[in-house]
Amino acid sequence: MSQFGRKLTLWRVLAAQRDGLRLKEVAERLGVSKLTAQRDIDDLSRAGVPVEEIRAGNANLFLVRGAPPEPSRSLRGAVALDAARAALAPMGLVGLRSDFESLVVEAGRGPVFKDRGVRALRAPSEAVLNALLEGILESRRSKVRYRSRSANEDHEYTVEPYWFRLFDGLLYLEARVPPQRRPATFAAHLIKQAVVLGESFNRPKNVRRTGFGVVDGKPERVEVLFDAVIAPYIAERQWHPTQRLRRRDDGAVVFTAHLSGMHEFVGWVMSWGAHAELRSPAAWRAEVARRAKALTGRHRRRSTSRV
Repeated sequence: MSQFGRKLTLWRVLAAQRDGLRLKEVAERLGVSKLTAQRDIDDLSRAGVPVEEIRAGNANLFLVRGAPPEPSRSLRGAVALDAARAALAPMGLVGLRSDFESLVVEAGRGPVFKDRGVRALRAPSEAVLNALLEGILESRRSKVRYRSRSANEDHEYTVEPYWFRLFDGLLYLEARVPPQRRPATFAAHLIKQAVVLGESFNRPKNVRRTGFGVVDGKPERVEVLFDAVIAPYIAERQWHPTQRLRRRDDGAVVFTAHLSGMHEFVGWVMSWGAHAELRSPAAWRAEVARRAKALTGRHRRRSTSRV
């Protein structure tokens, strides 16, 4: 059993107990030492699972109120699987979150999603999806026929499929195209055909995301000031693995991170309206000003033409 599989079993065992279990009993249920059982309990707690420790006489009893979510094999279920992963480790790519991704690959229960999402509005065909999943789960190179939005014809690529991402309701495949070193991003619904080849490849371990959305690249240090009105919403979740938050006395929060994907990030900052100020980098700040000016001009022209 994988580490995550054992911890998921632990969650279910503790959720089934009304009065709790002693550490020795937990270890026996899992078939591990008491030290390992305690470490697993600590990992669950750090990941946000509501583990309760109750003193009963000379012993401590452990229990969890609420069972873990159950994944399924369907595409929609795979998205729910991602939500389960996010619930396990809300603080980033550490601990149970990485264990969860390993479990998904080992168990073959669905794709490895890197980002949270709600649903795939435009999904690939079932045949394409199944082929890509097989390539991901078995670490085998695949041949895909793809037409980007800017191309007039299909192109064929031999790819090493790493994982899927959900971003703004769309499903993306992240894969390396040899001999390139950096993975490329493919909109899954634009993949017309996928065939799994017999060649295996080594999946990278602990790949660090740089992109804010789906586009990775050379990261830059960004800084955004969120005022006190919106600060609580910014502080309640992790938006990027590299983020840091500094609270100010006036209730505002300063968000910093090292990331790439200027166009995606600028759009995110502008979605918070006047409550957010992108301070750096200078070129990204200038892009906010350019978009804001164009937006203001368009609305002024429309309102004037209607008078």
